[in-house]
This record gives sequence, structure tokens and C-alpha cells, in this order.
Amino acid sequence: MVSAATSPAGLSVWEANLLEHVTEHIARERDLLADYRRATEAADSDYLTYLFELILEDEARHGKDLRLMKGLSLWPLLIELMEDDTRKHQKILRFIHRQLSRQDA
Repeated sequence: MVSAATSPAGLSVWEANLLEHVTEHIARERDLLADYRRATEAADSDYLTYLFELILEDEARHGKDLRLMKGLSLWPLLIELMEDDTRKHQKILRFIHRQLSRQDA
């Protein structure tokens, strides 16, 4: 959790609040990412492995982006890019769901 003591110097209140929100979001995602890793390892097809790895690579980059962007005023762009990735992840997961539903039918 980000606090006044751990927040980078020079951030506006808005930026500090956003940093806290995103940091907490990433912490909550850890369990979900562990599930994606397990699904990747258990995948019995190359396309599933590939798609889960796309999501995992994006999420790893998000964490790196946050560390690199501390103290810079790129937050609005960074958040917009993360939102774009989230929409991409949703499309991937819907595709996987449809494919697996067809296999079960």
C-alpha cells in the first residue's frame, strides 16, 4: 500500500491517489495471475498457452511500467494503455471460453 511515507516526492494528490489505487489493484491481481500461470502450464493446446502468455506478459509489463514511471506525469497515458490491455484480455478470455465451450459440446 502506498502512503505519504512511500509515495514518490513531487506527485500531486491526484497522482498519489492514482498510484495507490493502481498499486492495490495489482496486489489483488496476484491471485488471478497465479491462476493464469496454472492454466498456461495445464494447457493442452498451443493456442491456449499463447493466449494466456499474452495476458501474463502484459501484466508483467504493467508492474514494470509502474516502477519506471514513479515521479513522472505519464499516469493518464499509462492508465489508458492498461485499460486498452484490459479490453484485449477480455476479448482473449471470451475467445477461450467460446473455444472451450465448443469442445465440451
